[in-house]
Amino acid sequence: MNSPCSGCKKPIKSSERITCTQSSCDKRYHYLCVNLNVDNFKKQKNLKCPDCSIKHLSIIRKEGNSDDTPIKLATSSEFLDDSQNITVRRQKESEPTTEHQDCVSRAELAEIIRMELRSVIRDTLNEEFASIKKKFMHLKKRLNLLIHNMML
Repeated sequence: MNSPCSGCKKPIKSSERITCTQSSCDKRYHYLCVNLNVDNFKKQKNLKCPDCSIKHLSIIRKEGNSDDTPIKLATSSEFLDDSQNITVRRQKESEPTTEHQDCVSRAELAEIIRMELRSVIRDTLNEEFASIKKKFMHLKKRLNLLIHNMML
């Protein structure tokens, strides 16, 4: 049975699985969930998962450093440095894979909201215009009736 990915919680095929190599950790991930492409996944020997990487940074932070400055969180390029054996997932600019297609980008979400707002505004305006048109027609009938009565 396929175990779930510690990142996305979906089942992992053995051909897509990478396991954290820290002795106290046995978390498994899709190679995509830790930002590896197929080539890097095949070459990757060691992986320190994001949780173990954060624990490592926390230990360093607690122990302090020699120059009396706070340790800053590593940047994404530092996470990708092979010497640290740390890998985290970066945002991809290409189309998502089939197992991640339910995600929506900020731009797509903004466009969806924009379209919904336009639709709601259009529907509201149409209702208001219909109401105004109905009242105008009623006034027109009464005015015609008044003019007709004045001519008699």
